[in-house]
Amino acid sequence: MLLMIIMAVNGVRAQKYKPINPVKGFIITHAGDTIQGTIDYLSEIKCASGCMFMRDGENDYRHYTTDDLQAYRLLNNGVFYVRRSFPINGLNRTFFAEFLLKGSISLYHLNDDGMHYYFLEDEDGNLAEIRQSEYENQNAEADSDLKRSRGLRVYQASQMLNKSMQAVKDLQRKEITSHNLTAIVRQYNEEYCVSGGDCVQFEYDEKASRAVKPRLRVEAGGAYWKMSNSFVDVSFLLPGIGIGFELDFPRLGRRLAPQVMLQCSRLSHTFKDYYYQDIYEEVDGVRTKVGTKTYDAKQEGYLIVVQLGCLHRFDIGDLKSKLLLQWSLEPGYIVNFRNKYDTGSKKLGPSPIIGLHAGAGIEIPAGSHPLQFILGYDMLKQKGSYYDKINGLSLKVALVI
Repeated sequence: MLLMIIMAVNGVRAQKYKPINPVKGFIITHAGDTIQGTIDYLSEIKCASGCMFMRDGENDYRHYTTDDLQAYRLLNNGVFYVRRSFPINGLNRTFFAEFLLKGSISLYHLNDDGMHYYFLEDEDGNLAEIRQSEYENQNAEADSDLKRSRGLRVYQASQMLNKSMQAVKDLQRKEITSHNLTAIVRQYNEEYCVSGGDCVQFEYDEKASRAVKPRLRVEAGGAYWKMSNSFVDVSFLLPGIGIGFELDFPRLGRRLAPQVMLQCSRLSHTFKDYYYQDIYEEVDGVRTKVGTKTYDAKQEGYLIVVQLGCLHRFDIGDLKSKLLLQWSLEPGYIVNFRNKYDTGSKKLGPSPIIGLHAGAGIEIPAGSHPLQFILGYDMLKQKGSYYDKINGLSLKVALVI
């Protein structure tokens, strides 16, 4: 009995939903009630079939279908999904359509396993459908048969927009995408709508809803490095800063983010007693060595690295913080590289380097932006063999905006 209870409790815990891409938003019930909360913003295909939503004040998600909701939307004018029934391949289907534009002619979008359907609806309820597969969008310019096929499929929409020759031409010539169709229908509405209200009553914020979002990333920190060759083996602290961006994929989740960073670190190290000079005295024409004076040498330069890699986020239970794994390729240069002596300096660079970076850390919310702390390890190889091996530990703090 005790074993059964333990298994039941563990089963309940295992069933608790973990969101992939939580975004603030709201749902609208069939009764017209608007409920604020958090939407797990999944792929276009999954968003069409249902909505994972957690009400404000609650701590678990519930799956809502078209039987439960009239619509749902992300905040800040983000993607808007509404319950609609449209004929697809001769069968009437009910789903959450992506509401692209509302006006005297409205525009809706559905991604059904790679086939994109766009529905134009006028104020009398008349429908026009345009469909386009992802393959056709990628190859239409190079394939004349695909061009002709697309022309036939946009005929129905062309008839609905036939007051504007420009709209008809744009439908025939431009790539069929949400962005292009929204622009075409918006312009048509603004020129030819006959309703008493606003010609365009709603248009989703494409910037807030786009599939890929570059985010600025700035970082600062330091590293403890070791550099060695056949003659020397030195260790020193290396402060540095970095700026770049990472890519978010809101419709696919934010767990994996490609990164491109430009990093600059100042290299400075003093070699104690690097070289010496004998001291002589001359008495009655006899020159005698009386001692030796040693001199330090300072090695300076700047390490410029382009970091090309990825950041992987992992949930920590129900906490808002996340565990991080980071890895990247690091090509770059050591520039203005020189040895400085009391008597002058000797230029050693620039010299190209190539290396690998791996890191782990934690991400915590800092207001509306994530703050990251990453402990990393770098292995680099300097071409030109002044230093055969370069490696070290680094600690960086990064803010993603």
